[in-house]
Amino acid sequence: MLKICSTLILTTLTSIFIFSQELSRSANYMQLAMEKYQSMDAKAALDLFTKAIEADPTNHEAYFWRAIMKRKVEGAAAAISDYDKAISLFPDPKYYNNRGVDKSLLGMYQAAISDYYQALRLKPDYGDAMFNMGYSYYELGKTDSTCYYLGKAVALNHSMAAQIMKEICKSGDDGIIPNTH
Repeated sequence: MLKICSTLILTTLTSIFIFSQELSRSANYMQLAMEKYQSMDAKAALDLFTKAIEADPTNHEAYFWRAIMKRKVEGAAAAISDYDKAISLFPDPKYYNNRGVDKSLLGMYQAAISDYYQALRLKPDYGDAMFNMGYSYYELGKTDSTCYYLGKAVALNHSMAAQIMKEICKSGDDGIIPNTH
């Protein structure tokens, strides 16, 4: 009985040690990938984020950053599945927002709006998601919704919202209305 228990403990400790090594390898790949990202070497960063995922398939940040690199190297369509995986592991508002941006780049504005809604559900004061929502409504030709969300983005101090809003919308006595000139 004692031999069985000690074997079981040894097996468990070995598994924990191997798992710990894989997490450490993933963290090392993440660090190297971020260095490549900062030096503008997207292809090398993409490869290193892939290695981080191989070392730890539960590393949601590695999927997020690999998606960003896939957009740069392979295009927006290639990035979406990595955002899907990151969201399934950890539903972070920035993951939804970035997936929405890629869908918007592909002309999938209604699907992008759904992602921005999810981001805002998780973080109601997320200025980037509010701005991006306004942009997607603009692309759909829905000026009232565009101005509404751009106005909310302005209230959240989004850096570009005020200028874009000035070009598209004007403030009337009864609220924000489309700019007609």
